[in-house]
Amino acid sequence: MPYTWQRPKPRTYTYNYQIQSAYYQPTLDNLDKAKKDPTAQTYAEDTSAKLAAEKAKLQELEEKQFPTRRPIWQVHPFYLHEDTVRVPPREDSVWPESRPHFHLVSSYDLMVGYLGIRDMALQETEKLQRAQARLD
Repeated sequence: MPYTWQRPKPRTYTYNYQIQSAYYQPTLDNLDKAKKDPTAQTYAEDTSAKLAAEKAKLQELEEKQFPTRRPIWQVHPFYLHEDTVRVPPREDSVWPESRPHFHLVSSYDLMVGYLGIRDMALQETEKLQRAQARLD
């Protein structure tokens, strides 16, 4: 009888045994964790325990300190605090009335004229002039 070629039988190495033996292990671990304790709880006891756990989580969240808003000059390196400080103009910086400004119209003047709003400073000066006229 002639000898015919046969496919060699695969050898099973130790790592194959480890893989085969650990195949169902995660499922078994999960089932072990899900085991109920022998004293069965009623629905009310079960829900009250879960409610207490959730309230504890909420309490932790309420105690957590969240960051507050900070000005951009504290966050961004290119912005300085001095850029955001509002300072009233010096007396030197006010345009002198003796020097004409050739009736240059700014966008602010156009906006005030379009909206029909008078300048607040102009209203204040008119009030002061009226008050001085009454005193004189």
